[in-house]
Amino acid sequence: MGGRGDKRRSAYLIRRVEKMDVKAKIKDVLVNLLKVKHQELKDDLNLQSSIGVDSTEMVETVIALEKAFGVKLSPKEITKFSTINEIEKNIKSKLQPRVG
Repeated sequence: MGGRGDKRRSAYLIRRVEKMDVKAKIKDVLVNLLKVKHQELKDDLNLQSSIGVDSTEMVETVIALEKAFGVKLSPKEITKFSTINEIEKNIKSKLQPRVG
């Protein structure tokens, strides 16, 4: 089962993920949820210490990101989310199609 069709679909999904501006979408979620300005969201900005995201807001952020990207994030992964770069890396890894 599968074969060439699966390989083409996987290649298509990889190109789609690469073209998707994951970071921009993350920032949009943060702007809407946390009521901050895009200019405040630097890629290496620590969300907790720099803009004061508390634990409740972090949970809400994770839920919003899961919905926005259609991924599931584990509690262990969530503790690693301190910067936009880290969030982007994690979400991109979830969006990569499983080939095998």
